[in-house]
Formats: sequence, C-alpha cells, structure tokens
Amino acid sequence: MKLFTSALFFLPLALLAEPGPLRFEAIPLGNAARILSARFHCPVTIRAGAQEPISGDFSGLDLKQALTEAARQAGLVVVPQGPAGGYCLERPKAVSPAEAAHRRSELLRLRARLLESDGPLAAGVPAG
Repeated sequence: MKLFTSALFFLPLALLAEPGPLRFEAIPLGNAARILSARFHCPVTIRAGAQEPISGDFSGLDLKQALTEAARQAGLVVVPQGPAGGYCLERPKAVSPAEAAHRRSELLRLRARLLESDGPLAAGVPAG
C-alpha cells in the first residue's frame, strides 16, 4: 500500500515536468513532423519533401516555430489549417512573372536610394 501511495504522490510531479530536449540530427522531415505532432497534440500534414533531412535543437520552441524552422530547412512553408487546427507543410506558391518584376523594381529603387544617401555604403566604406 505504501508503494501505491508514493506513486500517487509523484504522478502529479511527473505531469508538471518539462518535456525532454527536442533535438534532431539529419532525420527525415516526416519523422520530425510526427514527433512534433505527438508532442504538441496537433495534426501536421506534409504535402512534399517528407524525406528532406532536418537538424537542430527545437527545445523551447512552440509548435508553429518548430514547424517553421523544419519547413525552412526543407524548402517548404507552413500553412495553418483553419479553425479545425493543425498545420500543413507544402511548397511555396509560385510567384507570377508580373509580381516578380514588381518586386525586382522595388528592390532596385531601394538600392538606388541607399546608394544616394550619405551613409558609409555610398562612400565605399565596408560596414562593420
């Protein structure tokens, strides 16, 4: 009976304990997503790149942060799955040629403004 009482005392302490470290070393994205899904009790779907290797320390990250880092390593993006919850990892949407041209022109205008400013870049002084 004493053993049973001791077990009941330590059970709540075990439930309050922090989960162990979460480190991956070149494991497939599919396995990493399965582990993250189980740890955070949230469904995760992968539409591409399930065999891409994932590495890093994901301890201390929430589910969205961990999935974002894993997806970044695999060249994917994280898409929330609406009110039902869960996440989907998929390839980024293709950018139209018109949108790419618009982004390129914005970057060129920004570059021209930076070069015209009186900052160290205009004088050819390396930043540092």
